[in-house]
Amino acid sequence: MSEQECGSDSIQIWLVTGTPGAGKSTIANLLARSWPRAACIEGDVLQGFIVAGGVPPGHEPRKEAVIQTKLAVVNQALLAKSYADAGFCAVLDFVVATRERLDIIRRVIGPHPLYLLVLDPGPEEVLRRDAGRENKHVAAFFLDHIDQLRANLSGVGLWWTDTESSPEQVVSGVRLNAAEACLPPVLGS
Repeated sequence: MSEQECGSDSIQIWLVTGTPGAGKSTIANLLARSWPRAACIEGDVLQGFIVAGGVPPGHEPRKEAVIQTKLAVVNQALLAKSYADAGFCAVLDFVVATRERLDIIRRVIGPHPLYLLVLDPGPEEVLRRDAGRENKHVAAFFLDHIDQLRANLSGVGLWWTDTESSPEQVVSGVRLNAAEACLPPVLGS
């Protein structure tokens, strides 16, 4: 596949990132459903494939947690590229808070541009949303990721801070502002 231009109506690969409780899973799923052919690839699901010796992000031993998180990022990107090469849009849902991890995705997806959406509703809203979850309450443990995201990815991609819009309105707004989210392919990939 030849190098694609940002803003084209072609196959798109999106990364929806933010802290736990920011709305990644909801928005990523709705965004994927906004195309006729798309896949939503959840990093947490990929990490769950490790059935023995798994170490969640931020847990001990830290070195192993970092290795396993990087593995999930690489596998998400490989799946996204595979889907895109087959004519599907792909939406990745995972906490990616560093340029290093963002660049891993960009290198793996090769000729495809990456569309980056950073959900940043702020710590108070993240904690409020997390408290309303049925099965998963982890936002307080990862609040430092808000500062990491802001420090490492500020000025990159499309940042969504609005907390008043419905998920459907967010997806509509994101689709309208796709050009702002687009990161061109990494040369030499």
